[in-house]
This record gives sequence, structure tokens and C-alpha cells, in this order.
Amino acid sequence: MFVEAWGESIMVRAGEERTTDRIASGEAKAFNPMDTTPMREYILLGLNE
Repeated sequence: MFVEAWGESIMVRAGEERTTDRIASGEAKAFNPMDTTPMREYILLGLNE
């Protein structure tokens, strides 16, 4: 697992299954820093959402 501060959110590398589950449940957003293809296995957890 990898964690990094990203703006006012936290970016987490959580593995493909966990990433898909968290995005589907609405707990997280896909990490897409360049507005192209989202990075697989990475999610963005917002602190102020």
C-alpha cells in the first residue's frame, strides 16, 4: 500500500479490487492527475467532500 497527500485529499494505492470497490461504493474517486486515463489501483480520498 502506498499513501500520499494530494492537495486537500489523500491518494492511496490500494490494489485493483479494493480500488474498484471503493469507487463503486462512492467512498473514493479514481485518481486521474492529468485528466486522461485514471491510474489503475490508485484512489483519491477527499477530506472536504
